[in-house]
Amino acid sequence: MQHAGLAPEDIGWINLHGTGTHHNDNMESRAVAAVFGNNTPCTSTKPQTGHTLGAADAIEAAFAWGIANRQSNPEGKLPPRLWDGQNDPNLPAINLTGSGSRWETEKRIAASSSFAFGGSNCVLIIG
Repeated sequence: MQHAGLAPEDIGWINLHGTGTHHNDNMESRAVAAVFGNNTPCTSTKPQTGHTLGAADAIEAAFAWGIANRQSNPEGKLPPRLWDGQNDPNLPAINLTGSGSRWETEKRIAASSSFAFGGSNCVLIIG
């Protein structure tokens, strides 16, 4: 964000890597909470695609671009969170989207996070 000249409040949606593992969910929710608090809507698109291993980052970035793009998503819909209904009380609260969620910011700028085994981490800003 710093390289893009953006602040956390400029990001309208975060596409979480969302592997659904204890370690990733712990690390990712803590990172999101530390930077964005409980303000920025978040979703993982992984329930729609499964974990595609080496292609996950590219697919997640494509989802983020399509969701942020006004031509492909004129109504500003955000994908709902698909989950088992069990909140982990050990994780910080982040703003996970529900059914009917929409962009709350005028600018459509998304962040797409990707975390790989061995510490290869990347977050793209798209918008």
